[in-house]
Formats: sequence, structure tokens, C-alpha cells
Amino acid sequence: MRPPPRHVLVRGVSTSVKARVSTTPKDIPYGEGRILLRWNKTRWRCREDYCERGSFTEAIEQVPRRARTTGRLRTQIGAAIGDAARSVAEVAASHEVS
Repeated sequence: MRPPPRHVLVRGVSTSVKARVSTTPKDIPYGEGRILLRWNKTRWRCREDYCERGSFTEAIEQVPRRARTTGRLRTQIGAAIGDAARSVAEVAASHEVS
């Protein structure tokens, strides 16, 4: 069983579900297509009186909160710009990011 999620800003643990949300961060290309990543995650309530946000969602290292891309896509984009000496605009267009 997974441990309860931790609220990073308050440093507390929540067991109260507020809602379920779905997010679709962009991921690396696979062949001629793109991997469609859909993450159905939980929005948790923060019951601490001093919490200004009131709720938070699950997050993992590869898809931190509010991220629109995965970590491996950001790594691939950085390598294409730095190692392959391609322009930022060219890499952004080829990876369909802005």
C-alpha cells in the first residue's frame, strides 16, 4: 500500500481526497508518433489552518507539479540544443513545444 501523499509546502500528510484530475504532459516522440501520457491523479485537501493553498495534487520526479512536459522530454530537448548544436526554435518545433 502506498503511503499517504505529503504536502511539500506545509510538510504534512493528507488523507482527505478533494477531487480526481487528469493531466496530459507531453512526452518523448516514439517513431513517427508521440507517446500519449495521461495521468489520472488525486487532488488532496490540506487540513492545516495555516495552509494558504488548501489543496495539492500528486507529483513525481519526472512530472513535478504544474509541469507540462516530462523530465525525459526536457532532457532530450536540452541534449538536442546543447550536444547537437541545433537552434532552440528548431528543437521546440520538432518536439511540438513552445
